[in-house]
Amino acid sequence: MIHMRLKITTIIAVLVLSNPVSAADAGSDIPQMINKMMPFAEEFLVDYGEFFPFGGAMKSDGEVVTISGTDGMGSQPESQDVIETVKYTLQIGAANQQYRATALVYKVNVLPPGKENRSDAVAIEIDHADGYSAVLVFPYKIKDNTVTFGDVFARGGQNAIFVSPASQAETSKSGD
Repeated sequence: MIHMRLKITTIIAVLVLSNPVSAADAGSDIPQMINKMMPFAEEFLVDYGEFFPFGGAMKSDGEVVTISGTDGMGSQPESQDVIETVKYTLQIGAANQQYRATALVYKVNVLPPGKENRSDAVAIEIDHADGYSAVLVFPYKIKDNTVTFGDVFARGGQNAIFVSPASQAETSKSGD
């Protein structure tokens, strides 16, 4: 896990330095969020080989909480439905100024940069109240109940959380 924290710290430093929005706040909150979320994803991958999407939020006081989106959805909800539920929950908390940073965590299958083969990966959409937004992608392999993470890569996020849920719904409708 120490090796992964070094990778996370390095990629966060690059992302924060390349994003002019409140680097000081985002730079301290985001590594904390990732370091709280990744162990949950890793544990589920070791135990089950997969996981339902979930979220996390850093409250105004710095406490990090996890958020499930599967309550009341039955035993096998669609991942996209869970993602939308978690995203909406995070948006409500952000709109009420309960959160200063959020994470939406889900499993994806991607083609990592410079690779020829697709890989399963953990994606973490990070949003900060100060406007910082990124998606971190952690490719992995599971062998003998051990998760081995490859090189982390990232892209800019959509700033989907720290907006009013009503304005987000209007934006979605206008795009139809």
